Amino acid sequence: MKQFGIVFAAVFMAAVLALLGYDEWIVKPREKAQVEAVQLDLGDAENKAKNIAKNLDTAVAQSVENAGNTMNMQADEMRQRALAADAIARGSMFKTALSEYFVSMGKWPESQSEAGLAAPESYAGGAVASISVAPQGMVVIRLNNQIESGAKILLVPEANAQSYAINWHCRTEGSEKARRLLPDCR
Repeated sequence: MKQFGIVFAAVFMAAVLALLGYDEWIVKPREKAQVEAVQLDLGDAENKAKNIAKNLDTAVAQSVENAGNTMNMQADEMRQRALAADAIARGSMFKTALSEYFVSMGKWPESQSEAGLAAPESYAGGAVASISVAPQGMVVIRLNNQIESGAKILLVPEANAQSYAINWHCRTEGSEKARRLLPDCR
């Protein structure tokens, strides 16, 4: 029995040493490798997340900038359309004065003063540099650089000598921009 106790103790000690060795040389290195792998994966994931966030911030900033630029362009386009509409409205008083002259005299005035209108530059304002009367009752609205310097809007009368009915037509000269801003003026 004594021998059984010694063998049992030796086997027990060998089992304990084998378990401790297994734990020390196999289990702990595996756990350490797993922890390092997880740490490496987390570090890599953190870097990827930072890159994604940076790219997202850049994309959002670019989108906001593009939206701002688009809104500014649209605002400028609306401002220029308003200036073009104002130029047409300023020319409308000429249409009235010239129509009244034609109906009462049966012909178009030879000059601006003959129609009772002031000097061309006195009508300047907004995008209008001047408004003048041309032959055959045509109204010439010269534009300044707020739309395009040198561009013209022409209000052309079409009069019926028997009925004195007058139809006015609008067209632009010297500027694609003015043509774009006034699509009804061809």
